[in-house]
Amino acid sequence: MLSAAACVMAVAVMAMGCAASPKGAPAERGQSENAPTSARHDLTWGVFLPHDGQASSDYAHVTEVAGDTPDYLMRFAALDDPVPVDGIRADLATGATPVVALEPWQPGAGVDQPSYALRTLAAGEHDVALHRWAQALAAVEAPIILRFGHEMNANWYPWAVGVNGNTAEEYVRVWHRLDRILAEHRADNVQMLWSPNVKVSGVTTPIPDTFPGAETVDLIGVSGYNWGDGQGHHWTEPAELFGASLDELRALETTAPLLISETGSAEDTSATRRKAAWIDSLMRLSASQERLLGIIWFQMDKERDWRIDSSPESAAAFRQALSELA
Repeated sequence: MLSAAACVMAVAVMAMGCAASPKGAPAERGQSENAPTSARHDLTWGVFLPHDGQASSDYAHVTEVAGDTPDYLMRFAALDDPVPVDGIRADLATGATPVVALEPWQPGAGVDQPSYALRTLAAGEHDVALHRWAQALAAVEAPIILRFGHEMNANWYPWAVGVNGNTAEEYVRVWHRLDRILAEHRADNVQMLWSPNVKVSGVTTPIPDTFPGAETVDLIGVSGYNWGDGQGHHWTEPAELFGASLDELRALETTAPLLISETGSAEDTSATRRKAAWIDSLMRLSASQERLLGIIWFQMDKERDWRIDSSPESAAAFRQALSELA
């Protein structure tokens, strides 16, 4: 049923020194396909490409800059949006595994959205939409990673713990409800990616509180950005940004593979090679982390110019790191 070209994750895992099941058949939940190792291993990589009309968001442009084709292509979709089946199939046609970040909210309406509070999802008020997504994803009959309600431990989304009266227990109940709905539609091609934010003092709630359990989590992701200096932020090297959170994720009662599922870095206008050095450091750190399959880059000029090619130096660093580590 699944294309042999869709074996990206299995290849990456085998490169880490172990056997793996064919790509697209999710690993047994709670069981890692790779043996933990602190030795340097090959990385997979992916990218989010916004539909903003910018040349930097074009797939061909990014592959040229990177000197490689992405293993993952991530897209964001709101729960009440039409399921982008054609887009998902187009992503699959490139040889990448689609990653769908499914967001239960009305985009652009802010954080205060009680109609999307976790209690409403847990009570079944959005089941029609959840069933629609599960049925459509199952019909694709090819591997898809579903990243539902990401960064739930932060405070900037309507589904986040502490926002709209949400609790960690409600998040877990919603996750399990979605898992049951996927099972009803026999969506065995869908891998569930649980993806908190890195720990931020005074902002995030404890990462373990919203962990749904090994039996319903296929992959574990983590989001983290280097915002650079100024506006309440400071330049944050990759080890400082991700180290403690990755350790905490590995301490959970699961051996599911890990992904840095959303990342980017600002430029330092006073030191043009600083972001380039940050990219190199991130890639080398990732290649030495136990159970870490790879990274997904946020290719957009948004709050900061996060893009891989925000400068020639950054683009060159990314390309060089991939040539050595991917």
